[in-house]
This record gives sequence, structure tokens and C-alpha cells, in this order.
Amino acid sequence: MRKLAAFLLLLYASALSLNCAGTRSEGSAFGKFDYAEEIGVATDFDTADKTRRILSRLNFVLVREERSTNEFYFETQWKSRHPFEDEREAGVVAARTRIIIRTRPKTATGFGGAKLNRIRLFAENEVQYASSHEWRRAVITPMLKDYLDDIVERIRTEFRSGMRKF
Repeated sequence: MRKLAAFLLLLYASALSLNCAGTRSEGSAFGKFDYAEEIGVATDFDTADKTRRILSRLNFVLVREERSTNEFYFETQWKSRHPFEDEREAGVVAARTRIIIRTRPKTATGFGGAKLNRIRLFAENEVQYASSHEWRRAVITPMLKDYLDDIVERIRTEFRSGMRKF
């Protein structure tokens, strides 16, 4: 029990110092609070259509969608999930994940000047510990990273497949 408490304290302190330093995840997320991954590029139509479809298929409920002249923003509600083994070992009894997908303009294509968007996925993680029912931001553990990497790969596959609409 003392070792677990010392481990959690060390993990929290290291995560706090990483977070205070302003680091961001760029593919390797373990020990950090944020997860961010490049998805690829797509037209405006594919960005809107496929993002909605993919998130629905993954059982994420879209609660916010915004579009400006320069970007799309999609945000899901928190999706409850069972804690992964490495989270349970740290005392987590409940977990939830939220996905945010943002785009930035890339360039116009030769197909009538259709705009292409760079698509990025961000994920947030919150957990509850046995000692408290309060939701807290939590680090991205290796098993959670694998779960999120799988989601990213599914989304990439969807964007790469099928007909593109310009």
C-alpha cells in the first residue's frame, strides 16, 4: 500500500511538472495529460460528413460542432469506459474519455479549388479514484494510449478510403 501511494505521488508529481512545462503530446503521450495525433487531410465535405459518421460509429456523441471559414471543430461528450488494467492498478474505479477533432486549412487542390483541411484528434481523460467521486484529469497511460491509437487508426482508414467529394 505504501509503495502504491509513493508510486502515485511520484506519477502525479512528474505529470504535474511535465504539464507545467507546457509540453504537448505529439504521438507519444505516456505520462502526459494531453493526447494529440495527426489524422490526415480531407476536403470540407469529407471532413464534416466522415467525422460525424466515424464518431457515431465509435459510440461517441457529438455535442458541439463549429465551422468557420478556416476551421472545423468537433467535440464529443464524455464517454464512460471501464478503467484499463494500468489505471486500476493506480486506484482508478471509473474512467471517461472525450474526443475533439480540429482542422486547419492546408491548401486548395486542382479540382476546382477545393480546400483541403489538416485534421488532428485530441483526447482528454478523466478518472475517479476509490477515495473520491470527483472527476480528475489523468495522465495518458500506455493502455489508454493504445486505445486512442486504435481510434486514430480507424479514423485515418475511413478518411483514406472511399470516394472524395470536391
